[in-house]
Amino acid sequence: MRTSRNLLGHAEIERLLRRLTEVVLEKADAARGREIARVGYLDNYYPADALGINHGWCALWAVLARRLVGGTIMVTIPHVFLYLRGWSYDAECPEGATSHMDLPTYQGVPYAAPERATIECAYDRWDGEVPYERPPFHWLKEIT
Repeated sequence: MRTSRNLLGHAEIERLLRRLTEVVLEKADAARGREIARVGYLDNYYPADALGINHGWCALWAVLARRLVGGTIMVTIPHVFLYLRGWSYDAECPEGATSHMDLPTYQGVPYAAPERATIECAYDRWDGEVPYERPPFHWLKEIT
């Protein structure tokens, strides 16, 4: 997929990003179960839906999305999202929005100017809720 991602159409990008959201949620559910079994309670945050991804795991989603379809990781105060060919994407909006301010996370938020970020920069901005020290790129093998 990496070598041909410049050839991806908008519909294929949307399909891949929807599948990415499903995989992230499956992995979060499995990790949640393992942690409860191990310690009897949750010490970390595990999202249960796309809204949950955007409120704690958005940087992880953006890093994986960039590896999957290309683009640029963008960071604002409340959110990390993917920008690709004039479209902004996140877990709640895999179909893309023509402006990052049209993403659901920004509804009701005063204008937030995004900054470009490297993978390392986006990863460093996590608040410690995600229990992964490095992006789990091996999850992408499950996306077809």
